[in-house]
Amino acid sequence: MPYFNTILLVDDDFVNNFITERTLRRSNIAREVKTVRNGEEALTFLTEQINRTPELIILDVNMPEMNGIDFLKNFKKMVLEKNIKVVLLTSVISPGQESSISRLGFEDIMIKPFTEEKLLKILKKDLIAR
Repeated sequence: MPYFNTILLVDDDFVNNFITERTLRRSNIAREVKTVRNGEEALTFLTEQINRTPELIILDVNMPEMNGIDFLKNFKKMVLEKNIKVVLLTSVISPGQESSISRLGFEDIMIKPFTEEKLLKILKKDLIAR
């Protein structure tokens, strides 16, 4: 039985999206995985798909157009009826980014590349905290 109805995957990397989405589907952790390629698309999804609001967002930090940090700033201003958890993805994080990100609030951070086991471990840890 899936733990989440919807997970929103926000990443501009096609290969990473394919692997992450496949892992999530195979693990039966969510009924639906919706993928968008940047923060702007994610904000649009959240405002237009009220009935499909995700319980979890897996968010890449470094993306074109609107990166993960800018998305989080805008996301935190949104009034949503659901408490949505956020897990960050990044290949590298600078000390400056780390301090600015920590103030924005998120459940966990995963460094790319990550294994299927690491992804599921983090998601299951977050499920326990629900």
